[in-house]
Amino acid sequence: KFDARLFEQALADARALVAAHPASPVAIDGHYLIAKSLASLGRSPEAIGAYVEIQSRFKGDPRAAEAAFQQAKLVQAADSKKTTEEAKRLYAECAASYPGSPWSARALAAKAEIEREQRATVRDAALGATVPSALATYRDLTARFPADPVAEKAWWELGQMYEDEKRWDLAAAAYEKLTQHFPQTRLDAWFQLAEIYERRLKDAARAKQAYGKVPTTSAHFKEAQKKAGS
Repeated sequence: KFDARLFEQALADARALVAAHPASPVAIDGHYLIAKSLASLGRSPEAIGAYVEIQSRFKGDPRAAEAAFQQAKLVQAADSKKTTEEAKRLYAECAASYPGSPWSARALAAKAEIEREQRATVRDAALGATVPSALATYRDLTARFPADPVAEKAWWELGQMYEDEKRWDLAAAAYEKLTQHFPQTRLDAWFQLAEIYERRLKDAARAKQAYGKVPTTSAHFKEAQKKAGS
């Protein structure tokens, strides 16, 4: 019924299911269907409440992390300054409360996107400078979930931000990690890495090696081939 977009009927059936079988192994599926149906009906406050209830009722279930993420996503969808701040807080809370869940990685990625849009900054003790808040969030994400699908973009953004801070060593390390964890990446990490080695770190041997690994999909492939052979 949900797939057929009969959301009112799906909602009624799901509510009847969880009322009749609260201890059933499929009760959590019923609660999720309630939340999804409410969201699809445009009843966001009730859907948010349903996701909060899932987290409360099923604390030990791996899907509680998903409920936390979906709660934050619905709050963010309200698209106001106040709700965006609340969503950012909820994403951070999701990442902290469910540290081993892949939903935490998604939450950190979503939090970083908000921080980028806000152009928020923070004093970073590790770098001894004021940096974009997203840099710290991407660093946390890649440290905890280096090979998660959302980490591919996070490694790239981290490299770009380190370049902005003129931390060429850290930028190179981020691009190297990107290529290690995502060898088939279509992001231009090999070329960026080669350029840093050549222009910034003055390491001709590593630069030549990196230029040689720039894939054919790169817009800089021909340039890289020339430099690799020179």
